[in-house]
Amino acid sequence: MTLFRPAYCLLPLVLLVCGPVLAQRKFTITGRVKVEGGGLENTRMVIYKNGEKDRTVNSGLSKFVVDLDFNASYVMSFEKDGFVTKKLVFETKAPAEAVSNGFAPFEFAVSLFKQYDDVNIVMFNQPVGIIRYEPEMDDFNYDTDYTKSIQSQLQEVMEQVVEKQKEEEEKNKELEKQAAETAKAKAKADAEAAKQAAVFAKQEEERKAAEVRQ
Repeated sequence: MTLFRPAYCLLPLVLLVCGPVLAQRKFTITGRVKVEGGGLENTRMVIYKNGEKDRTVNSGLSKFVVDLDFNASYVMSFEKDGFVTKKLVFETKAPAEAVSNGFAPFEFAVSLFKQYDDVNIVMFNQPVGIIRYEPEMDDFNYDTDYTKSIQSQLQEVMEQVVEKQKEEEEKNKELEKQAAETAKAKAKADAEAAKQAAVFAKQEEERKAAEVRQ
């Protein structure tokens, strides 16, 4: 049995191996989700590819890794009941040469905040960011023109949210103070009741002892 093959036999083998490897190349993103004033339970990331629902991720959102296909349009919707939904768009179209060279994983973080009835959140119907290939950088990055176009609206909403968060925090502190005072008063009343019960029990014991002596 020979251990060597003629060189001309290796070329088709290399082409057959390399073809599928290049076809399977993905655009990797790594992200983190934070819920302000809450936990990640019941938080979900819904991924849409080319306008159709692709998948839903319900766990591991504190740090996750997702592989996206190139030459596609993705919408990633970060959702939690009672909190404002945020969307990111990933346009993964890129030149073939750049794709073959590969890209470093794209890192980002998303923070969800509580939804308040009197804060207008219509602007969040649109994405908070669009990520696409930038020829000048030969890499993926945020679309700065889009970011600038929504910056003033986003800032206005966030100022209202921060104000509501402060009000809620002050209200919670006041409720905690009242609860502490109520608990303290109850503890004092319970202690006084226990003291009176002890005095009554002692008096009752002395009375019964006096009856026995008679």
